[in-house]
Amino acid sequence: MLPALTPGAPRLEPVNFQLVGPGGTSLSLATMRGRPFILHLWATWCPPCRLELPALNTFIEKSGGAVPVIPVAVASPLPKVMMFLAQGSLPHIAPWTLGQHEFSQWFKSGEPSLPMTCVIDAQGRLRASVEGEMAWDAPDGQGALEKILAGLQAAKPA
Repeated sequence: MLPALTPGAPRLEPVNFQLVGPGGTSLSLATMRGRPFILHLWATWCPPCRLELPALNTFIEKSGGAVPVIPVAVASPLPKVMMFLAQGSLPHIAPWTLGQHEFSQWFKSGEPSLPMTCVIDAQGRLRASVEGEMAWDAPDGQGALEKILAGLQAAKPA
């Protein structure tokens, strides 16, 4: 699935979600401007997501932040997300949540299949996306994603 994440021309408006986390914490994705990142969308009610998350958890742990991945549970209540992550022993998946409406307004292409992995450039624009499971445990997957993000960091704004 990594070749499908090869960046193309910028699509959509810059991502500007306000994510909600435990204890009333929030994260604005606008604060990520200046560096590209991977936005991974999943849901507690999504069977393929449930299968994929352990590999993503391991990927995040092993990458040590070299590949910035922001996992976001879409249309999943925060208490359920936190319980799901705790029961699944997924400590490296941050419990960020986002409403379906906010995501649909940005994505503008109907209902995407979850899980969904997006490459976001340093200006906050969608450059590539894959709907469905990713092979987070692929040989040299980390290296491939580092190279993709480094190429976007060096690219001039379009």
